Formats: sequence, C-alpha cells, structure tokens
Amino acid sequence: FQNYYQTPYIIWGNEGAKKTLDIELVGKSNDISPNILMAELFQHIGWKGNEFMQYIQDMKHKFDVNHEAYFKENGEYTKELSEENKEIWRRFQNIEYYYSHNK
Repeated sequence: FQNYYQTPYIIWGNEGAKKTLDIELVGKSNDISPNILMAELFQHIGWKGNEFMQYIQDMKHKFDVNHEAYFKENGEYTKELSEENKEIWRRFQNIEYYYSHNK
C-alpha cells in the first residue's frame, strides 16, 4: 500500500520566510494524506487557520492518513476506523463537501 501510494513531500521556506516566522523549517514529519498537508504546514509555522483548518488539525491527531482503502490510526494502518474516528471522518467529508460547493 505505502509503496504504491506514497509520494514524498517537502515544505520549503526561503530565508525570508525563516526570518519572518522566526523558525527553522527543518525536520522530518509523519506520513500524511494530501488533504492534511496544509494543516501540517500551519502547525509547523504556528498558525491556527480558519475553523476548517482547525478541524483538519484536530482530525490529523486522530488519524493522519485517509484513503478509500486504508487509514492510519494510532500509527497503524487499518481498513476501518474506530467508531469515534468514523464520526470524525464522516463530519470531515460533509464539511469538505460544503466548502467545495459553497465558496
């Protein structure tokens, strides 16, 4: 699964960004789904973002890989989320649908 779907990513900050944000953008992060990438960036630079971004940031602490075939929950790949996380995923899909059709 990982070999088939995995794509490395980098978050790059030029010298101006490092100086403005007063952070060093260096390190390695966890495997995440593409729809969580912006939340990952926001976390690194200390921005909260809007309510949608905050929801994604909360969600990524529960499970950070979401795919039609697998999720990664508690550091382990699984085909089915726990009941609590199923509800979080269902709400995310509803919120994402709303944002994509009402913006």
